Amino acid sequence: GIGGRAGPGMDDPGTDVAAVIMVMSTPEANAVLQRSGLSASQLLEPFAMVQDPGILVHTTGEPYKLQRFQMRFQRAAEIREASLEDSERQFTELMSRLDAAQPLAPRSAAIAPWLGPMRAALASQLRYAEHSGNDYPVACLFIGAVSQPQLVSAFNGLYASGMPPVLRDGLCDPSLARCFLLLDDAAAAVRDAQLGKQVLQEVGRAFGA
Repeated sequence: GIGGRAGPGMDDPGTDVAAVIMVMSTPEANAVLQRSGLSASQLLEPFAMVQDPGILVHTTGEPYKLQRFQMRFQRAAEIREASLEDSERQFTELMSRLDAAQPLAPRSAAIAPWLGPMRAALASQLRYAEHSGNDYPVACLFIGAVSQPQLVSAFNGLYASGMPPVLRDGLCDPSLARCFLLLDDAAAAVRDAQLGKQVLQEVGRAFGA
């Protein structure tokens, strides 16, 4: 099954396999997050790991039940292959920070203190490369603000203008599952308790969600 460490968030360089959820947020939603003191990563992190999701997986062998399901929420702007220059610079900086002078103690991390950081850096740099199908997004999460007008048009505009190269170049299926998260600004001068439900229904009708 898809598993790993709990709560990787959107900026975790961990190497565990996870379902990548592409995140697109409107400027209005970003403003609400800034006022709340949260980033999109911090908002979504508690939901990155689902224990015992009750999903039965059917394969060529016997079906099995997932014990946990892990997601990695990634901003659309970050879903791009790292350039050779950026990769070389990161590895050079990483190696310069690592202390290779530790004594060689058997059965100790001191044998290769650089192995863990280098493994994480390598996995991070190889994400979204042409051959790295495991890191292609499987769904898109749109984040908008309840109070903003024409939210459906805003989501369509985000997807058209912010599509990452792996989708634009046909490396993965652009027909992603679409999910929606609407933020209600508690600091707004005027709030309508029914507005959120109405906007969510409009979005659902428009996208068939």
